[in-house]
Amino acid sequence: MGNSKSSLHCAKSKSVSEAPTRMKGITERFGRQTQAELYGRPAKPEDAAAIEAALAKLTIFAKLEQNRRQELAKNMHERDVPAGEAIIRQGDKGVATDEMYVVKSGHFEVLEARHGSMMLVNQKNEGDVFGELSLMYSTPRTATVQASRDSVVWVLGRTTFRQLMQKQHQLVFSQREIFLNSVPILSSLDKEERLKVAETLEEKIYLPGTTVMKQGEIGDTFYIIMEGEADVMLTKTDDNGRVVHEKVNHLFRSDFFGE
Repeated sequence: MGNSKSSLHCAKSKSVSEAPTRMKGITERFGRQTQAELYGRPAKPEDAAAIEAALAKLTIFAKLEQNRRQELAKNMHERDVPAGEAIIRQGDKGVATDEMYVVKSGHFEVLEARHGSMMLVNQKNEGDVFGELSLMYSTPRTATVQASRDSVVWVLGRTTFRQLMQKQHQLVFSQREIFLNSVPILSSLDKEERLKVAETLEEKIYLPGTTVMKQGEIGDTFYIIMEGEADVMLTKTDDNGRVVHEKVNHLFRSDFFGE
């Protein structure tokens, strides 16, 4: 294929006082409901697109396929937050870190304790997300988030998040295993060996026109095309001393390069 001598291009892609605490109410309810996401009403089907778009703004969700973000959106719950209520409190631990929020409507102030007072450090409006770090890593809340007016949020609980992410991982792994069965260069591998390859694969998306590999560069990555097509281009100098780019191959699904 002469890939080591060619370039490959993707062809197809403030300061305020804190509100009264509600932690007692939350703790008591968690004692009855082990899943924090049940503390609210199911999100409306017509809100799924707005939730999915908000999730896509975060790197941790942007890497997911759109249908996976949509599944997360369908499993979120809606909750009213009265003006003055702190939905998150700085330093909260344990079950108080089990949720992530997307603002459906209203306005929130993000406050941090500094020199004995609560200082405004950020604001959250419609479509903004907060609480994701504690959701993922079970770390204490780093700030207090308080509604400045009556607001509504969509809530994603840790249990739902982990279940859906595990489901996503299992599905992706199965899809990779099936795909690898169609790659000719791997046909001699047994099932166990292909599973090991599937575990090491990292999926990357390249937009049309993106250079994946560049002629003359030292490569340390082996690529297999899962979807789309790619052109192999050879850069050379013609008889008149001009630099020209010549297409020398066209790659499709299951084709590979960088070997």
